[in-house]
Amino acid sequence: MAIFHRIGIGCLLFAAGAAAAAELSIGRGQVQAVFNEQNGRLTLVTGASRTAFATVEAFADTGATVRTAGANDTRLGAGEALEAVYPDGRRDQVLIFKNQPFIFFRAILKNGAAQAVTNRVAYPALTVDLGIPAASLNSLGTGGLLKPDKNPGSYMWTAVADPATRRGVVAGWVIFRADTMPQAWAVLRGMAGLNPVMAQRVHGGNAELWIAAGLLLCWLAPNTQQFLRRFRIANDVPSLSEPGGWLKKLLWKPSLVYALAFGLLLVAEVDKIAASGRGPIFLYFQF
Repeated sequence: MAIFHRIGIGCLLFAAGAAAAAELSIGRGQVQAVFNEQNGRLTLVTGASRTAFATVEAFADTGATVRTAGANDTRLGAGEALEAVYPDGRRDQVLIFKNQPFIFFRAILKNGAAQAVTNRVAYPALTVDLGIPAASLNSLGTGGLLKPDKNPGSYMWTAVADPATRRGVVAGWVIFRADTMPQAWAVLRGMAGLNPVMAQRVHGGNAELWIAAGLLLCWLAPNTQQFLRRFRIANDVPSLSEPGGWLKKLLWKPSLVYALAFGLLLVAEVDKIAASGRGPIFLYFQF
C-alpha cells in the first residue's frame, strides 16, 4: 500500500512588509513535502494546487538540523530527501523519487559509544485529511476493518480509505501484487485515467458479470474476522459484531460440510497450479 513519513508545509503571511516563513520542500510532480522552519510542521501535498492531504505537527525533535539532500535507491532510482539530522548521527528522512506517486519515510539509526537495545522505531503521527468526513472513512490494519475512531492501532501497517470508492484498498493491492514497480506504476496510471489501458476480457468475454459477482461477494459476505470471530484468531483483535440472517450460517465451525468444501478447494487450487506450469506462488515469503 504506499509508505509515508513526515512532512510539513507552511506559508504564514504576516502584515504588509513582513516576510513569509521559510520553507524547505522536495518534489515537483504529483506529490510534494514541505517543511515550515518556523513552526516545525511537515505537510504532504499533492497536485499543482498543492492540496494538503496529511500533516505532521512536529517533524523533528529538539536539536535536529533539517535540510534537503539528494537521494538514491537501487530499486527506486534517484530522488530527493528532506531529512532531520541529529547530533548523534541519526537521521529521519522523507523521500520522493522521480515517477513514483508515493512519499516514502525512512529512519536511519546510529550506534553510539554505549551498547543500546532498540525495540521500536517510532514513526511520526500523520493527521490525514482526504476531504471526506472521518465518519465516512474506514481504516484497515492488524486490528481489523474498523471506523478510524474505533481502530485500536496496528503493529505493522494501517490503511485509510473511502469505502464508497475503495480507492485506497485497491491501490494498496496493486503495489502488493505487482512483480515490479514499473508494472505497478503502469496500473496505477491506468486507474487514474493517465494510460489508455484496455480491460482484460476473462471467462469468454463475461468480465462484467464476474466483476459484479465479485463486488456482491465483497460487500455482502462476512469478512475473515467475522467468519472466524468465534475462535479469536488474533489476540489483539476486538470482538466484531456477528452478521445476522442467513449470513450467520456461513460463520466457520468444525463440521463435515466445511471439511469437504475446503478439501475440494485445496484440490482445485493444487490442480490449477500444476496445470499452469508456474509452480506455487507464495505471497507472504517476505514477512
